[in-house]
Amino acid sequence: MTEIDNEFENKVTTIYNSIDFSQINEKEYLEYRNSYREKYGIKKDDFVFAYSGRISQEKGVYELIKAFNKVDIPNKKLVIIGGIWYNSKKKNSYLESLEKISKDDVIYTGYIEHKNIQKILCSVDIGVVPSICNEAAGLSVVEFMNTENVVVASNMGGISEYLNKEGNYLVEYTDNNDEFVNNLALAMENSYRDRENMTEMKKNNYEFSKKFTPEENYRKIIECLESSDGKI
Repeated sequence: MTEIDNEFENKVTTIYNSIDFSQINEKEYLEYRNSYREKYGIKKDDFVFAYSGRISQEKGVYELIKAFNKVDIPNKKLVIIGGIWYNSKKKNSYLESLEKISKDDVIYTGYIEHKNIQKILCSVDIGVVPSICNEAAGLSVVEFMNTENVVVASNMGGISEYLNKEGNYLVEYTDNNDEFVNNLALAMENSYRDRENMTEMKKNNYEFSKKFTPEENYRKIIECLESSDGKI
């Protein structure tokens, strides 16, 4: 977030964007995890990384695939969830460039309706948000955390403000593309090595994601209005 001058610091309140999540119980979580893995040919012992969002250059998907190709772990899969534009099944030159560097362990789902995003994210082990632009809000980070996924993310824009700092992997973006790709690959490998300790991390992420519900957003707005004493 942009730094605020000292004279205004106590007069500014940050109210984050919110997402309206459905509540998924443990039985539903397992059903979604198994059904979506079966749908996309993912085995039970596969370790799944996923990107969820629009497929465009500034989102860093090309860098993600290059990093994934460097990741040296067994039974890895990368699922790219989304299309080049909302509700679009078309391809463009950027998507075609991604397909050229992708191997058999990269899966493209195409556009997924938003109501089904939570469901498909239940099939994932690690969410990756590799943006190379200054993201205004990292809501895909929140979606991954809400479905109890550990997250690897770049530190661009507002992403770090939405990410639980404990147990996730924040990767520093650098203009040196090869360096950023290597750092991303290293964080992904480290997330795999830490997989035995993920149970607590996943639960913490789920609890942290509750900060970004519409109810919490509304509560903060009311709190802000009440504390302003009508001087807005």
